[in-house]
Amino acid sequence: MPRGGARSGAGRQAADCPGEPLYTYSFHIRLEDTGVLNRLGHGNLSLGLRRLIDQARAAGIVPTRSPAHEATPSGKIVAEATAGDK
Repeated sequence: MPRGGARSGAGRQAADCPGEPLYTYSFHIRLEDTGVLNRLGHGNLSLGLRRLIDQARAAGIVPTRSPAHEATPSGKIVAEATAGDK
């Protein structure tokens, strides 16, 4: 009898973005910066990060979509070279 493994549809979707796929990434931040994410997300660091990015997009600090960067299946960000980069 097979045991373990991922079940399709298992897990809980984020309430702030239903139906939108979420990805898991690992990154390092300063300890004091976790307080910012904690406050924005009301104790949920992932939600705080999503809200911080949404605020940066609304303020025009970061683009809504960045076609020059794409995430690989391993989660690493790969930048494509543009004509100005050469």
